[in-house]
Amino acid sequence: MKKYIKLFSLSLTLFLSIFLLNTSIKAASATISVKSNNSVVVGNTVKVTVTLSSSSSLGSWDFSIGYDTSLLRMTSSTAESGQRSVGYVSGSGQTSKTYTFNFKALKSGTAKVYVNNAEVYAFDESLMSVSKGSKSISIKTQAEIEASYSKNNYLKSLSVDGYELSPTFDKETLEYTVELDSTVESIKVNASVEDSTASLIGGGEISVVEGSNTIELVVTAQNGNTRTYKITANVKEINPINVEVNNKKYTVVKRKSALSAPDNFTETTVVINNEEIPALYNEITDYTVVGLKDEEGIVELFIYDLDSGKYTKYQELNFNSNKIFLLDAVDVPKGLKETTITINEKEVKAYKFDDNSVYYIVYGINLNTGNKDFYMYDSEEYTIQRYDTTMIDKLTKEKDRYLSIVLVLSCVCFLSMLFLLIEVNKYNKIKNEK
Repeated sequence: MKKYIKLFSLSLTLFLSIFLLNTSIKAASATISVKSNNSVVVGNTVKVTVTLSSSSSLGSWDFSIGYDTSLLRMTSSTAESGQRSVGYVSGSGQTSKTYTFNFKALKSGTAKVYVNNAEVYAFDESLMSVSKGSKSISIKTQAEIEASYSKNNYLKSLSVDGYELSPTFDKETLEYTVELDSTVESIKVNASVEDSTASLIGGGEISVVEGSNTIELVVTAQNGNTRTYKITANVKEINPINVEVNNKKYTVVKRKSALSAPDNFTETTVVINNEEIPALYNEITDYTVVGLKDEEGIVELFIYDLDSGKYTKYQELNFNSNKIFLLDAVDVPKGLKETTITINEKEVKAYKFDDNSVYYIVYGINLNTGNKDFYMYDSEEYTIQRYDTTMIDKLTKEKDRYLSIVLVLSCVCFLSMLFLLIEVNKYNKIKNEK
């Protein structure tokens, strides 16, 4: 019997040991994580998020946050006592609680924000084991950050679909040429940067016209430095028509697709050097414009005089619904002085009454109506309106009238003074004779 009692006691002891061990293994645990940005600029604020979490219901907690006071200064906190959080829940089911702490970065270095002392209880008041987190934050000045930026602004590759570049691509070589057939209207330029932090502007599908076409690809390094690669695409031109306007050499554009029609212009053709050339015509103004390409491959519109064969640069100024083409004024209003002004990135001839005035007078034809008139341009608000000379003429006449009145009065005063002086002189002579 004693043998069975002893065996039972041993079995009970073993069972209780296993039960207690299993209970200990399954004891509730909690984690306090610390998260923030990896870096911050000196003088800026970094937000640190601290989260208490558990798979079991939380009861209460008491923990504090530590940090490098020489590198960081706490500016705000949602914790109950600044650096310290002391809290509890009123009902079961809550498994997490989050706090935020804001710090100002004081100087360069690597700052650590960490959980200091921590005591967490489950909702059943059992003590939880706590895993305490931390976060390292790199602090640098703006100058230190910029100094670390990549200076690499090289292309890794450069090519044109279906054609060979001359010379062969080398990242140190900035200028290339490619020869194209006369029928080619566009090419595809492929390029990639050597450094992934660099940016590239240019490339892709590029329209080309007969003659020389300049294609630029600009690589900007992370630190802002740029490097420009240039491709000169030469489209073979059959019997080019070369002209010269204001001592600058141009080639007449023979391809319709290279012309961009302004408002109120329709497609037409003109004959130049016995060749039919694409052109644009405005019925309102009776202007015919053609495209001229300069030596850099830039196409601009020029008014073509069908009788004289002369070319005049087409400069259209757009102001909302108004479209004005500037002309040389014939009868400039009295009192205006000739000057120049830049409008819509174009330098044009203008007139003004006073050097200090912000208003300029220009003369041109309204491309919507065909009317020629003077216009007043406000250089501060960038607006334009038709210049009303009626008031100015009236003021000028009033000014002339008042000037005439002043002149007459001045003459009367002068003659009166002269007469008075003569009479005084006579009186003095008579007095002296007595």
